[in-house]
Parts: sequence; C-alpha cells; structure tokens
Amino acid sequence: MNIKNIAIYTVVIIFILFILLIAYNNVAPTTVDLKFIGIKEFTVPTWAVMVASFVVGLIVAFIWSIFLSAMHGIESLSTRKRIKVKQRHSEDYQEGLRQLLLGNIKEAEALFKRILKTDRKDLKALTAMGNVKRMQCQYQEAEEYHLKALLLEENYMPALEGLYYDYRCEGKRELARKTIDRILSQGDADRLKYNKELVQIHIEECEWDKAKDVQDAVIKLSPKTDRKAEQMLSVALEYQEAVDLVGTEDEKDAEKTFKKILKKYKTFIPAYVRLSQIYSADEDYANALKVLSEGYNVAKEPVLLKMIEDLYISTNQPDDAIEFFKNLSDKMPDEVLPLFMLGKLYYRFEMIQEARSVFDKLHAQLEYSPTLEYFIAKTESREGKTKEAIKRFKNVIRKTHLLDMNYSCSACCFVYDKWIDRCPGCGSWNTMTLTAKNELNELEIKHISPPPRDF
Repeated sequence: MNIKNIAIYTVVIIFILFILLIAYNNVAPTTVDLKFIGIKEFTVPTWAVMVASFVVGLIVAFIWSIFLSAMHGIESLSTRKRIKVKQRHSEDYQEGLRQLLLGNIKEAEALFKRILKTDRKDLKALTAMGNVKRMQCQYQEAEEYHLKALLLEENYMPALEGLYYDYRCEGKRELARKTIDRILSQGDADRLKYNKELVQIHIEECEWDKAKDVQDAVIKLSPKTDRKAEQMLSVALEYQEAVDLVGTEDEKDAEKTFKKILKKYKTFIPAYVRLSQIYSADEDYANALKVLSEGYNVAKEPVLLKMIEDLYISTNQPDDAIEFFKNLSDKMPDEVLPLFMLGKLYYRFEMIQEARSVFDKLHAQLEYSPTLEYFIAKTESREGKTKEAIKRFKNVIRKTHLLDMNYSCSACCFVYDKWIDRCPGCGSWNTMTLTAKNELNELEIKHISPPPRDF
C-alpha cells in the first residue's frame, strides 16, 4: 500500500466534495429524499450525503491504491524472475559454448536443452542445438532446430549460417545455394566468405562458368595480399572449362585457352600437360615434347621430365630420349634431375657402365638419396659386385621402404598412383607433384634450392 497515493486521492476527493457542497448549499435544499429498491423512501440531510460520498470515495481510493501497489509488486517480482531466468540462460549458454570448445558435446547439449526446456523460443539455444546435432551427424534434427529459429526470426544470421552448413553436410547443394542467397541478401553478411562458399558449390556441380563469375566477385572483395591466389583459382576454372572441350569439335578453342593461360601464368603445369596430350593424340609428338620441355625449363617440375621420358619410350625413341636428357644435362649443369633421368635411362637400356658413371657423378654432388643408392646397388649387382650391392641394398632398406613412383597433392598431401591435373581430395589444381619418397624428389642438392611457383 502506497500512503502517498492514498493521501493524494483523499485530498483530491475532499477538495471536490468541498466545492460541490458549497455549490449545492447555494442552489439546493438542505435535505435529500432517497429511495432504494425494497426500502421505504426517507429524507437525509445534504451534509450526510456529502460525508457518505467522501467516505465511499476514500474507501475506493484506498482499495484502488492497494490494487495498484499489488500490481506493481507482481510486475516487479515477475521482472526480477525474468531477469534471473535470463541471466541463468546466459550463463548456461556461455558454459555450453565453452564445453563445445573443449569437445564435450554431450555436456553442451544438456545445457542447451535446459535452456529450451524453460524457453522454447530462445534463438541462441535453438541455433546452438542445431549446431550440436550437426556435430553429431544428425543432420535432419540440426536442420529442424535451425528452421525453428528462423520461424521465430526470419533473417536470424546465426541460424541461417547453421542451416547452410546443415545442407552442405547433407549434400543438398541446391538448398545450400539458396540459403547463401538469403545470407548475402542481409546487410551484415560476410560477403567474401559466402561468395567463396558459392564458388565451391558451383565447382562441385561442375558449373565452371558460374563458378568463374562468382570468383570474379571474390577477387574484388579479397584483400590485396590474397588476390593473387584468388586469381589463380579463376585461371584454374578457365582451364577446367577448356578441359571439357578436349575431344570435342571445339578442341581448338581449348588449345587456344591453354596457350593463353601459359602466356600469363607460365608455371601452370596442367596446361602444359593438356597441350602435350592434344598434340600426342594428333601424333604431333615433336610439338608435344616441345611443350613439355618448355614447361620444365620454366617451372623445373619433375613431373614434366617424367612425362618426357614416358613419351619418348611410348613412341619407341630410346636414342632420342638419351640424347634429349644428355643435352638437357649439358645445358643445365647445376640441375641434378636431368642427369639422374639420364642415368636411369642408361640403366633401363642395359647401358650399365654409362649408368654407373652418371650415378657416381651424382653421388659426389648429393647429401644423401636412398633412391640413388638403390640404383647404384643395382648397377653394382649387374657388374657382379654382389657383396657391395647387398650392403648398399640393406642400407637403403633401413632408410626407406617405398621406391615406387607416385604423386602427392602439395595442398592436402593425398597420394596417387598417377599424375592428375586436379586433386580429387581437396579439389585444387596445379598441386600434383612427385612425392618426397620417389626417385626424383629425394635428390637433395647441397647448394641448389627449388624455384618459386606461381600456384
């Protein structure tokens, strides 16, 4: 009960009654005839009516004041309760996030569930529960939680982002793309991030032209320090468009595209390989070898030397192969790889003395190479030096267990049996190289470092 309010109401009522009493006494009789249902009519002095009115007014004011005070108290209590619940939800939510960072998914889930048990419309908890379900690979449930959040607030960004990743995990690329469109329509969207995501979706759908259009926007949005890498992805997409034309009536357009790419990006290895394959398919082996040679001269990529060797062998030109690697070794005396390939060819064609001479020369230049030791041991074996060969073989076995030619992606380290222009593991172009355990990359030169690469 608020005494101040009662006093105010009472003063107001007294003032009003006082005015009315004065006015009434000047124009009305001093008595009033009253009649109630079921009661005989009776006469009451005017002052008694005024006093009764005052008392009734005072009681009404008192009751109204009590009512207002009670309502205020209830509202205050409710507000304090809401604040307390909200504070507890906030603490549970923060603790849930902390548990997620620690990898305690079950504990985080229990905390988010506790929030939703009290408030089923808590946007943060709904979104977090969706993310937890996605972590548990329960994609359908994750999607449902995020959609519930979006029903409450149509453009709630965390829920939109969560829904996008739900669709990505489920492989629903079209729905993921539409969700990105919704995200990008918001003013506070991370445009660079989600344009990159959109590029990846188009790449997965093999929509190279659409991917390239979006990639142009990515390049504009990217900081200057990242633009070179993003431009290389744009080149890779242009390259892939041309690859799809190889073997069709538009193959000449593909050839022009590969040449255009190499004119601007001289170390884009897949373009050299594709060009050489086009020429080889037309039995234009001279141009095929010329393209691969130009590529090696620029990029110093061992893959290209291996392809040159394979092309010579497949076209039955062993003498030309030996002559090529001999000339290349003379032209590049500081490069070990051409000399090593020459030694390999000598050994392959049963020219044991020449092979041993090359391997001995390399042995004097290198720190250590298990593969070189392996080939020296093979030549020793062919020369009849069995004991020396066995000793060397044992030493190689202790150093390495894999001598086969294979290829690895420099971006994700996946290993493959053959060279490919694009890694199936991570989707990167121009990242395939001979592995560190093969016969070329194990040649560690004492004073020569590998050349820089554009991509």
